[in-house]
Amino acid sequence: MGIDPESYYDELGHEEWERAEQNFVHNLEFTNTVHYLEKHLPEEGKILDAGGASGRYAVWLAERGYEVTLVDISRKQLDIAEEKLDERDLLEKVELIKGDIRDLGFDDKSFDAVMCLGGPLSHVLEEYKRRKAAEELVRVARKGSPVFFSVMGFYGILQLVILENKKSRIKNLEKLVERQKIDKELYKDMEAEPEFASTYLFKPEGLKRLMSDSGIEVDRVVGLENVTSVLETEEDENNRLHIDEEIVDILVNVSKSIRDEKASAYLSSHILGFGFKK
Repeated sequence: MGIDPESYYDELGHEEWERAEQNFVHNLEFTNTVHYLEKHLPEEGKILDAGGASGRYAVWLAERGYEVTLVDISRKQLDIAEEKLDERDLLEKVELIKGDIRDLGFDDKSFDAVMCLGGPLSHVLEEYKRRKAAEELVRVARKGSPVFFSVMGFYGILQLVILENKKSRIKNLEKLVERQKIDKELYKDMEAEPEFASTYLFKPEGLKRLMSDSGIEVDRVVGLENVTSVLETEEDENNRLHIDEEIVDILVNVSKSIRDEKASAYLSSHILGFGFKK
């Protein structure tokens, strides 16, 4: 697969939509995110779903009556979002735009809430470009409106690399720790073909700082999968949603019970920061 985000998600196709239905950890990422959306979104209004890919959150928002604008860099993902919305008779409620989170093209204060979920900011490797993207996302939010960013977590991903127990990756673990990103150079060092889009890995304090510097009064930074992140490496039936519902329920309840604790963000492969535009 291509390592640049546009190529990667074009090639990924329907897998991006399906992962939340087929994979326990990704489903938990979605359900824990929705918990915070339900608590902090306005009752109605215009919502920007920036980097929203195949429309998992756009569908959820449209079903609840919001006016949604979905922006994504991948034409393939937008086509899938259109398909999913059409299946549910929701197309009229969602505007689909091919675009870049670093240059949104909307007027200032256009939206009653802004979401950038699932890691789009992590696919911006250069710090100054991440700052540009964060400032753009905040710029188009109305004053006092909620803003949600979720990104790939540094410590959670390190755990997954170790748990995979692949020698070529562990040999380069120190480089990953030093550079804090997955890029062409890292794959070259591993003598491996790229398997994932270029990704910057956030530490919780780095996400909080980025949000604050961009004009957000940060409410909190939380871990979406927290202790269950380690299950993402499992490729057997234990990571399938339809297997052993009792065990799944226990894991979900445990994750929910600690998601607001500070340590939760350090354990997660996806961390969520949210707050309100100053």
